[in-house]
Amino acid sequence: MKRAAPLASLSRDHHQALRVAQKLRRSTTGTVAETREAFLGFWDPHGSLHFRLEEELLLPAFAAHGDPHHELVARTLCDHLAIRQQANQLAADVRPTLESLQQLGMQLATHVRMEERELFPLIEQTIPADQLELTARALQEAETRRHTNTAAADRAARNPSELVDLNSRHGVGPVWGIASEDLNATLLAWAPGNAIAEHINEHRDVLLVITHGDGTATVAAHTHELTPGHALLIPKGTRRSIQTGAGGLRYLSIHVRRGPLQIEP
Repeated sequence: MKRAAPLASLSRDHHQALRVAQKLRRSTTGTVAETREAFLGFWDPHGSLHFRLEEELLLPAFAAHGDPHHELVARTLCDHLAIRQQANQLAADVRPTLESLQQLGMQLATHVRMEERELFPLIEQTIPADQLELTARALQEAETRRHTNTAAADRAARNPSELVDLNSRHGVGPVWGIASEDLNATLLAWAPGNAIAEHINEHRDVLLVITHGDGTATVAAHTHELTPGHALLIPKGTRRSIQTGAGGLRYLSIHVRRGPLQIEP
């Protein structure tokens, strides 16, 4: 099935997930340890990040134009919870049963096919094309930031006191990032007339520090003018979107580093 461009990256993740699911389903008593490692290598960071992107960006974007209580939304979230639980259990159990691996493979494959055949077509039909494109940009920003911060964490571990010239960082999107054990900081650069679609970060307060350009940020229905030297604190759980001005926009995004996903007791 040909997927619309804004969802193409998520569909590519699905292809990878199906390969892992097949390996899980075909596991034997002699390949249990190898299969377990293959799944965990996929799950962190790829699978868990994919779930987060859908939950924090894609599904809220759908809810802005469709029914947030739609059966497919509920099924997606329930599947995520069940697969997360099994992934956490598999990470803790160095000797899983063959049956548990095969069951996880079947559940993962069924979930991916449901999203590809039912959920994604519903989203493409429901979200207007321009808003879907904005959502795609937000997805790309979040995914790129994760990869940037992962590399930055490795650099920070080797040289935690590195001094960085932010003015020397060029490009569009996340152009620099650093992470310590407690903190993430990312420099983002956007061209004139760009927009970051409205979304909600449920997990962390975020501090934006404007370094260049101009634009506006709408946070909980309040619009703020962004110019160099300004800082804006965005509390977790609030809706926010950003629109760049004629001069483009560069800003630091700073927040407490996110830990691994946990299932609450």
